[in-house]
Amino acid sequence: MNVRKRFAAVAAAAVLSGGLAVLPAASAHAGSTAPAGALTEVASFDTNVKGCWDWAHDQSYGSSAGTACAPGTNSGWVKDEKADGKCVFTETRYYDGNWRELSRWRSPSACPKNDVKRFTSPPSHNYARHVKVYMGHS
Repeated sequence: MNVRKRFAAVAAAAVLSGGLAVLPAASAHAGSTAPAGALTEVASFDTNVKGCWDWAHDQSYGSSAGTACAPGTNSGWVKDEKADGKCVFTETRYYDGNWRELSRWRSPSACPKNDVKRFTSPPSHNYARHVKVYMGHS
């Protein structure tokens, strides 16, 4: 199934279920609880075609969603959902066609519980072809 069809199918399922979904080619550990400070891979868009992809993720400690583009930016929001004294954030990493890391950027942290931060990362390198989004708390 190509990326566009896969995205459409997952997005439709998310809308119909009313929940958050991890979108195309995402490697997520839904429902797992990462150790403090650990990063959970939310989405990995492995394509040599320029484009943008929506992503979303939910953990016991927080949630986040947005749109990542390669090349381009990652824009979205992050929310702290647990009164544990830790803050929730996302990290975006851009890679070239050979998976050499070009840049990484961490969003503003959301805390305390129920705090939401909106973000837009700085632009990636023009030759970025892969993007990975992570969520963590510390």
